[in-house]
Amino acid sequence: MVGRLLYPPMIQWEVTPYCNHDCIHCYNYWRSAEDKKSDILFNKDVSEKHYLDIAAKLIEAKPVRVTITGGEPLSVFDKLKGAIDLLLEARIIVSLNTNATLISKEIVDYLVKNRIPLFISFPCAEESICDYITGRKGSFARIVESIRILKRANVSLGINMVVSKVNNKYVYQTAKYVKEELGLDYFCATKVALP
Repeated sequence: MVGRLLYPPMIQWEVTPYCNHDCIHCYNYWRSAEDKKSDILFNKDVSEKHYLDIAAKLIEAKPVRVTITGGEPLSVFDKLKGAIDLLLEARIIVSLNTNATLISKEIVDYLVKNRIPLFISFPCAEESICDYITGRKGSFARIVESIRILKRANVSLGINMVVSKVNNKYVYQTAKYVKEELGLDYFCATKVALP
């Protein structure tokens, strides 16, 4: 007899709706300017206790892995750290999905100490296309610099390129850039999908 699965093997935890990018492929594309203002308020209003309470509930579900995502999870890192510590103490594997542009020395040190891998959104190796997709001038340079900082610190990194009509001609170029210029071995190209 085959045993029953009594718990979810993996949970995706969206810790904030706020993101410092405004990607054209975001599954939250429908959000208005007013919604985005309330996302900023969410980050200010939510407490560390909020995250600790959710982490305790997640631990009760006994997942093998929790992937922390958003929005941009690093925008609430200070309030989230204790919850991540609880998950790790419960021997749950933790990873983060991020655009990496909010990386700081404190965050890098924490990731290294706790061996937390990152899955980084990298829209395109063509700078102007990357900045267009994220809706932020300079995002390409910030993403690349953050990846280099993380790589030097030996943080485990994977790269994801969401592919649409805007960047589909750059998939090979981006994969090559990730391998040859950034020195990374893990690259995914994911077709954009309707939310």
